[in-house]
Amino acid sequence: METTYGKQNTVTSTSPMVEASNKIGVTYEPAYSELKLLKQDEDTGEVLEGARFQFWYKNPKEHGCENNSLGVFSTDAKGEIIVAELLPEKDPIIYYKELEAPAGYELSSDSSVEEVNIEDYNQVYEIVYNNKKKVPKFVKKDLAESQLLAGAEFKIYNEDNT
Repeated sequence: METTYGKQNTVTSTSPMVEASNKIGVTYEPAYSELKLLKQDEDTGEVLEGARFQFWYKNPKEHGCENNSLGVFSTDAKGEIIVAELLPEKDPIIYYKELEAPAGYELSSDSSVEEVNIEDYNQVYEIVYNNKKKVPKFVKKDLAESQLLAGAEFKIYNEDNT
């Protein structure tokens, strides 16, 4: 019996009792699952490119980060990261953490390690991850003494001065 593993597994079996011309060939396609993370604006639902996440096979707090990492991935133009070829018996839990928010957005206040259970074959596990836009903070200081000045008022305009 001959077995070859990879993206497409091929199993060929030959019995000594069967003539060589009666070989049986079976092609087996493993039923991988995948993890799809979608990054979007919390208020508008607009997809966000450029967020960076790290993924692990095992909890990095318990097992360290070195030999346990699936890698660091960035969201694409569709706001997606896809981690493919996951098998429930091999990768039952995938851990992930946002490392960097997209430009103009805040890193989640709860930027801790999170997890998703990979329980079934041939499934797409989706995670929607939202971010808030950064809100500018304006202050007025005394130039000489660098003290905050009370009662300062600001007018903010759009690019077209409206």
